[in-house]
Amino acid sequence: MADKWPHLAPTHSESYYDPHHTSGMASPQSLDAVLPTDIQRDKIHYHAEGDVIIRVEHTLFKVYKAFLTHNSSVFATMFNLPAGMGDPEGSSDDHPIVLEGEKAMDFRTVLEFLYATPVKLQIYSTAIPALLNIISLAKFSHKYEMDHWMEWVAIRKNLPLNSLIKFLVVKIF
Repeated sequence: MADKWPHLAPTHSESYYDPHHTSGMASPQSLDAVLPTDIQRDKIHYHAEGDVIIRVEHTLFKVYKAFLTHNSSVFATMFNLPAGMGDPEGSSDDHPIVLEGEKAMDFRTVLEFLYATPVKLQIYSTAIPALLNIISLAKFSHKYEMDHWMEWVAIRKNLPLNSLIKFLVVKIF
């Protein structure tokens, strides 16, 4: 996984204790000391019924795998990888999937689009303040191979928006 998706690979401080492999690995007691202590659950996208937990920066998101796998070939592949021993990544707040190099605000924005109603998507299509959200979606959808959303953003560059906005949307692609 680290070769194809280096941004999804856990860093050394996020490795989990394996009783069968002790060289260079933190003990369970010292592991808590290296994990961030200011982790918080997202106020909008920590769904009690969600089936996977993802950490971006210091924020936990509990979402439905189906929304991610349906929209992203990267997530679909990642969720189909065989689980290792013990608690699989994404199964609890203590064992989240960590998206390195992403911003919590950008991931929250992507989730807003994934969970949006058609009416909300129509508003995003025309509202100038939504431009930053569309840019976040464009960058994330390109990186995580979310083809439907890349197409949705591409259509937005053909809307009758002012020249500066068109320039910014076109620059992403």
